[in-house]
Amino acid sequence: MNLRVSDKPLKRDNLLHPGRSSALILEGKSVGTFGQINPSIVLNLNLPRETYLFVLNLENILDSSTRPNKWIVTYKDFPIVPAMERDIALVVDKNITCARIIEVIQKAGKPLLENVELIDRYNETIIAKNAIE
Repeated sequence: MNLRVSDKPLKRDNLLHPGRSSALILEGKSVGTFGQINPSIVLNLNLPRETYLFVLNLENILDSSTRPNKWIVTYKDFPIVPAMERDIALVVDKNITCARIIEVIQKAGKPLLENVELIDRYNETIIAKNAIE
């Protein structure tokens, strides 16, 4: 459909788990939500502990994808240099979301950058043990 959808963490939603849910944003409007269902609701409904929910507003998505300006055929010149791929590794604070990192890379890479995608994520957990001798 050639739509640019981004996700932003949900701040307050009684249905979804805080910190494990996001809103889908298209053209500045929310078109859906997804995330883990709030543990208190899961207990009340006797659902598996990690139950997830995905909700889409298809009307807003179809409105954006079927506008007449989406159907205008455009042509681009062939590139004069070959495409390049880069793989970068970053060390960031655990509170920074992947969506925020991708957003910053996209802004910095304009107009040459075509695509950014998360390939892998590594979290290091350090466990301290007291040694008794």
